Amino acid sequence: MARAASRGGAEPSDADAWLAELISEESASALSHGSRTTALSLGRETIERKAADLVRLALFTEYKRHPLRREEVMKKLIGKDASRAFPVIFAYAQSLLRKTFAFELVELRARNQENPLLLEMAEALDEPN
Repeated sequence: MARAASRGGAEPSDADAWLAELISEESASALSHGSRTTALSLGRETIERKAADLVRLALFTEYKRHPLRREEVMKKLIGKDASRAFPVIFAYAQSLLRKTFAFELVELRARNQENPLLLEMAEALDEPN
């Protein structure tokens, strides 16, 4: 599928316009060409439905106090046909969570990985004054 081109370089096309409506400008600028193309081919309704499903899953796993893993999201919600559109779906789900529930999904550090901020604070406490 060909990428939708901008008219005159200033105005986004209709396809890019709905994508920009769904996610913030900073998220839209970070999207790869592949994820944008896949999202456009899936259509707005599919992206909105999958994002709503991701919001429901995020709220459910938070209620159960279980971590939500990317593999689980990909297997249960996204599927192989929309896997390249995951950044678009995730960004829209993030905006829904922020606006509606003041809730945000964040990436957890891997186990046995040091927290640089805590290390810096510990070093500052150990230094003699």
